Amino acid sequence: MKRHSDSTSGGFSLIELLVAMFILVLLVMMSSRLFTNATRAWEIGNRKAEINMIGRTVMDYLEREVAKAVFSLNADSRLPVPAVSGSKITYYILNDSTNGVNPDDGLVAEVKLELSGGILRRNNDEIIRNIDSLTFELDSVDPPSFVDINLSFRASDDRARGAATNNFSNSFSKRVYFPNYHRSRNDDY
Repeated sequence: MKRHSDSTSGGFSLIELLVAMFILVLLVMMSSRLFTNATRAWEIGNRKAEINMIGRTVMDYLEREVAKAVFSLNADSRLPVPAVSGSKITYYILNDSTNGVNPDDGLVAEVKLELSGGILRRNNDEIIRNIDSLTFELDSVDPPSFVDINLSFRASDDRARGAATNNFSNSFSKRVYFPNYHRSRNDDY
């Protein structure tokens, strides 16, 4: 009887298994790193979209507020032309209790939009924080027909992992036209 020694059995050697495991570990590490980077990029993109939405919302608010301004060309009127001083604008609007169509017959309220210490305020009410700069520029024509609003603000990404915090900043500009010089409560805004 002849014995047959089979030295080439169909299995893997220990070295082949270790090399295969090493390659598998490298692939898993690279794919997890890729997933982590993709997730971080997605989160940053979402945060930037939120910042843009907040900026557009603030600019739309400022546009609606400034567009309510009423003023008269008559120097004796209670409705002076809006006044701008850097990051502050003062103008007059018709009060909600105005019943007449003539602004001089109704009640008038003064409005001040102002940036102070990084906080945007309407009269004394806080609107939003973290504003870097806000400027109002009236048209040079007398009386003015529009005001340019420039806003820039920042937001810290408090959801950032690790010691480094991402600061996102953005700038917005808008030109707001005064619809007319005399407005009434019933006018379409």
